[in-house]
Amino acid sequence: MIDKISAKYPNNFDSTWMLWFKILYTLLAFIICPVYWYQYGVTNFLWFSDIAFFLMVPALWLRQPLIASMMAIGVLPLETLWMLSFITGGAFLGMADYMFDENLPLWLRGLSLFHFPMPAAIIIMIKRFGYDQRALYPQILLSIIVIILTHIFTKKVDNVNMIFPIKELARQTYYAPMFLKTFSMMRREQ
Repeated sequence: MIDKISAKYPNNFDSTWMLWFKILYTLLAFIICPVYWYQYGVTNFLWFSDIAFFLMVPALWLRQPLIASMMAIGVLPLETLWMLSFITGGAFLGMADYMFDENLPLWLRGLSLFHFPMPAAIIIMIKRFGYDQRALYPQILLSIIVIILTHIFTKKVDNVNMIFPIKELARQTYYAPMFLKTFSMMRREQ
C-alpha cells in the first residue's frame, strides 16, 4: 500500500518540511508519553485526544489514511472545541481551563499544546491521501472500547471523555450552564 501511495505522491509527502513535521511530532509524542504517565497515570491515555495524538505517529510514518480518517471522525470536532476553549482562556466549555491553572507547572501545561499540531496532522493526512471511507466502523468500535475502559478504570470526578451524565458534570464544574446550553442546542438540531 505504501508503494502505491508513494507512486501517487512521489515528492509531496516526503518534502523537507513534512519530514521535519513528522520528526518533531514524533519527538513530542516520545516526550509527552512518559511525562503524562508519571504526572497523571496511565488512565490519562484514555482521553480521545491523547489516543488520537499517539495514533497519528504511525499514521504519519506509514502514510496510513485509515487511521487519520478515524481520528478525523472521532476527534477533529472535539479538538476544534478544545482550541476554541484555549483561545477564550478556558471560558468556552471549560475544556482547556486547566491550561490556565497556575497550580500546574507551566512546562506541564505547555505539553498540552499538542492539541494544535495534532489536528494539523489529521488534516494534512486527509488532504494528501484522501478520506478512507472504511473509517467509520473502526472508529465506532474504538470509541466503544475506550468508553468501556474509561468507565471501568477512571474516577467519576475526572470525567474522562465526559462519559458521565450531564447532571453529574453540572454538580462538579462552574462552566456547566454553558455546556448544558450548548448540549441542548446540539440536541435540538438532531
